[in-house]
Amino acid sequence: MPGVSTPAQLRITGGAPHSEPEPGILARLSRVHPATATLIALLIIGILQGADFVTTQYALSMGSQEGNPFMAAIVADPLLLLNAKVFVVLVAAATGLHALKHKAHRIGIAGLAVVIGFYCLVIGNNTLAIAGNLGWW
Repeated sequence: MPGVSTPAQLRITGGAPHSEPEPGILARLSRVHPATATLIALLIIGILQGADFVTTQYALSMGSQEGNPFMAAIVADPLLLLNAKVFVVLVAAATGLHALKHKAHRIGIAGLAVVIGFYCLVIGNNTLAIAGNLGWW
C-alpha cells in the first residue's frame, strides 16, 4: 500500500514508533530536589498571599463584602489582614521545613499544593468580585 510505512522503515527514518517519548511534567518534577520543590512552593504561597491581600483590599474598596464570617473582622483592618497573610506564609514554611526534616517531603509538598490551590480559588473569587463591581461580570 502506498503511503504506509513498515516498522523497519520507521526505524530507519526515525519515525514515531522508534523515538523515545518525552517525559511528562510529573516525571520531570519528580526529579526536583525536595528542598527546591519546597522553596518554590513557599515562594508561590508568598506571592499568592500578596495577591490575595491586594485583590481583597481592592474588592472591599469597590463595595464588596467579605464572604467568610470568620474573616470579616480581620479583613476590616488592613494591618490585621497583612499580619494574617504573613502568618499563613510562616505556618506554611514551618510545615514544609518540618516535612523535609522528617523525610516526609512528598506529604509536605502535597500539603503546600493544597494551600496553593485554595488560594488560587480565593484570588479567582476576588477577581470575579472586582469584575462584577466594574460591570464586566
